[in-house]
Amino acid sequence: AGRAGGCGRATPGGQAGAARAARAQMPPQAAAAAATTETETAASPPAKGRVLVLGASGGVGKQTVELLQEAGFLVRAAVKDPAKRTATQCDDVVVLDVTQYETLPAAFDGVDAVVIACATTDFSNPFSPALVEYNGTKNVVAAARNTSAPRLVLVTSLGTEAPLLNPLNLAFGILSFKRLAEEEVQRSGLGYTIIRPGGLSNEAVPGKVQLKRRGEAATGRVWRRDVARACVAAIEAPDLADNKIVEMIAVEGAPDRELADMFGDI
Repeated sequence: AGRAGGCGRATPGGQAGAARAARAQMPPQAAAAAATTETETAASPPAKGRVLVLGASGGVGKQTVELLQEAGFLVRAAVKDPAKRTATQCDDVVVLDVTQYETLPAAFDGVDAVVIACATTDFSNPFSPALVEYNGTKNVVAAARNTSAPRLVLVTSLGTEAPLLNPLNLAFGILSFKRLAEEEVQRSGLGYTIIRPGGLSNEAVPGKVQLKRRGEAATGRVWRRDVARACVAAIEAPDLADNKIVEMIAVEGAPDRELADMFGDI
């Protein structure tokens, strides 16, 4: 349910009559401008809802903010570094740290869904994966359960199905902590979609995007923008994407299919 409007709402007929009466008291030029504004406002579709994007200045998060706005959602972009507020191209920006629970609840006010696209970037600290991937996600889940957000979309990684067998896990157990984060979301009692992308690329990857069941994609690459598209699709089609874990790669020669349809097949 969108929250684009105010707390109360007048009937369309009453609003139109009041607007006509107000315009009758205006100079002709001002009345014409007001009529144009009212027509544009009436033609604007209502927002689909408000989505909080965590990690909004990152590769996937920034693209997700953009695509959600294009799809008609209200977006609240969350960044850790205040200097990156303007990088999100979003008017509603909050500064928070997922590792510090007390910074989270206010950002969840009035939110219908949350995209968790924040990830470890500081590998000089061996505790970063535990703090960001696992404890950070635990804090997000707690904040979502204590507020109004009914749905979570979590972006993790290929390799979390069997992290101990993956060489990427040598980076301070990052895949193990991503898997623990997934389990926190699964146990949250909230609707969720977990997206496990392959190696992330800033450029389009040859082939068509494919969503696979957990454990089916051993390796592969995918464009960050396509991961963002999957986040938006999961929010737009919860009946098809709810309570699912998908793995995401680009496959050459694969058919071009709608993401919502692929969510429905899993």
